[in-house]
Amino acid sequence: MATVTSVSRPATTATRIEFGDPGPVFAAARPGQYLRAHRTELDAPGRRNHTISRAGGGRTRITARYREDGVVSPRLSGLREGEHFPVTGPFGDAVIDPAEHRPLHEHPACGFAAEADARPSGLT
Repeated sequence: MATVTSVSRPATTATRIEFGDPGPVFAAARPGQYLRAHRTELDAPGRRNHTISRAGGGRTRITARYREDGVVSPRLSGLREGEHFPVTGPFGDAVIDPAEHRPLHEHPACGFAAEADARPSGLT
């Protein structure tokens, strides 16, 4: 379980959540990897992956797009500071190198993405 340290709403359909590190779990997290958010209190538990947009200093941030009929996003949009929420990860090896200082842009179809010419290593 990770502790929610900050919640903000950069848009009406998006919730930005920062989690405090529940131990050394997030220490190696890098932007571009993802966390898996779990919804366990349902009859049919669900999970969704959310890209890490910020990591370091004992905190890891994701931004979730709200979907009214979603399995996990309605719960994420209702989180408050101090709550505990089950997340696992980080997963993935498509990372953004902070030394490159490449800005992220919001993509209308899929959320946030690096500059148009940015591709994770190994992809064509």
